[in-house]
Amino acid sequence: MKSFLQRLYALLALCARPLRQEAGLVLLLLAVQLVAFHLIGLPSRRQAGQCLADYLLTLYLLAATLCLLPHRLRPWVRGAAVGVLLLIAGTEAFLRQRFHMVFEPTMFCLVAETDGEETGEFLRVCLRSKAFWSTLTTFVCLLLTGEALCEAGGWLKRRVARRLSPCATRLVRHTATLILAVAALVLIVTTVRPWAERRSDMLGFLCSADSGKVERVSSRPYYSSPMRLLYCLKFWGLMQQEGQRFADNTLRALEQAPVQTADSLVAKPEIVVVIGESYNKYHAQIYGYDRPTTPTLSRLKRQGTLVAFTDVVSPYNVTSQVFKWVFSTASVGHDKSWADGIFWPALFRRAGWSVSFVTNQYVPSSRQNKIDYSGSFFLNAQPLDSLAFSHRNCHKYQYDGPLLGELSDTLPQPTLQIVHLIGQHMDAALRVPASWKKWKASDYNRPDLKEAQRQTLADYDNATRYNDEVLRRLIKRYRNREAVLIYFSDHGEEVYDAPLRMYGRNHRSHPSADVVRHEYEVPFFVWTSAAFRRTHPRFQQRLRAAAALPFMTDDLCHILFGMAQLPTPYYRADRDPLSPDYRTDRPRLLKDRWPYGR
Repeated sequence: MKSFLQRLYALLALCARPLRQEAGLVLLLLAVQLVAFHLIGLPSRRQAGQCLADYLLTLYLLAATLCLLPHRLRPWVRGAAVGVLLLIAGTEAFLRQRFHMVFEPTMFCLVAETDGEETGEFLRVCLRSKAFWSTLTTFVCLLLTGEALCEAGGWLKRRVARRLSPCATRLVRHTATLILAVAALVLIVTTVRPWAERRSDMLGFLCSADSGKVERVSSRPYYSSPMRLLYCLKFWGLMQQEGQRFADNTLRALEQAPVQTADSLVAKPEIVVVIGESYNKYHAQIYGYDRPTTPTLSRLKRQGTLVAFTDVVSPYNVTSQVFKWVFSTASVGHDKSWADGIFWPALFRRAGWSVSFVTNQYVPSSRQNKIDYSGSFFLNAQPLDSLAFSHRNCHKYQYDGPLLGELSDTLPQPTLQIVHLIGQHMDAALRVPASWKKWKASDYNRPDLKEAQRQTLADYDNATRYNDEVLRRLIKRYRNREAVLIYFSDHGEEVYDAPLRMYGRNHRSHPSADVVRHEYEVPFFVWTSAAFRRTHPRFQQRLRAAAALPFMTDDLCHILFGMAQLPTPYYRADRDPLSPDYRTDRPRLLKDRWPYGR
């Protein structure tokens, strides 16, 4: 019995050893994380307990690792660990206080594009900043306090040991060992499973070479500054690799692309491509919705100047993924990656077209989250930006109406204008001016919804109606010119439609039929001006004939190549629904995996 108790105590002492020998390190780094949570504001209160438990187990394992190191090496490793963690946490805390930013992939783009002079100016700005000195003071005081407490604890331990008898000393030591062992065991038993799952996910993330998978990884487990830094470095590095491959492919294609003569460009129409945001087609009057959310589009459809396509889907329900495929000549299911294709706006520019890109979301900015960055890194990066676009905007607007003022009428003809709206992006209430708010919660007879949910539904319909007004203004701009306008949305949105009754998007790996209906089926229509119809008398017939054909938006470039009669080997008539050679048997894969079928 005695031998068993001795072995049990030895095991408990082994569990308690990291906390006993490295108590100062654990308490210091725990204090650093708590201060970082306070200064940075992450995570949410509901997740704070889980994150702290996860962090404590990480500290325990770090302390256990230190205990295994040779005694002479241990202080160096301990000091390096404390220094690195303090530097990373302090840097992010300063960025949060001074620039309202945390570690994000776009930061590394800025660093990569910064020269020595700009770096010096930035450092001088930092040194003059109150946020820099207050953050530095906070963490230095934290470090000094930790060192002082460790010294005080050692002094107190030695003083108490001298005053107590050997028997009392052993009793105190054994009691402390048992308390620390129980605490360590409780921490391990309650936390090890979610901790191991998070680390497994992190390992899979760090080993992934697929940007689509990386992008879908939640950033919530990366709650601490070192973890967020690691996450951003991986995310940024993978985007850089794909972006470079995409750029290299485009540069090789441009070297071989023919340049059209001035005579052949004179007869080209103006092409306007409008990309909407979060547009649920089943909330559009033009697609049968019972509220007048699209009065302009419905009127143009009745007049025969606008043709609405009825069987169009998006490859993804995430804007960033959609943009990668829409702006690439690659097609989902036919190519390994979007980066294996060509950046088709550059082909238009090479052929003598003026190409404008006006966006209310993806302007070059450091204030981007990972989705913004993932969807725009190739649009904003050099050399693709200068190779493809003659004109860009630098400012975003709260509403889409003022964005139209960024369009240029002075570009040499012919022109390809790409307009990217913010549309009905969540929160839809923020996308519509007060004067355009027609419906309110009481206008909806939905007893299954709470008042706040009915108001959200009203806000979404109001935003859809305002989107119709934006398109009215845009069409009015081109109605007296030889122009064709194509509109489609990046993806749809759930707006408390049955049976999900949720607002937003469902990101499960295998979308259900109802999710597909509201999030992947998108509005797609083409409007033509009177001058365009006179010059191309058969085009409207081709549009009407194609309106019911199955189509996926990743093949948009083939419609544009055909319209512009662009001399490029990348045009595939079998992927252009306006061509008599169009093939309707192409499998439309959602998320590059699941075949779409009605």
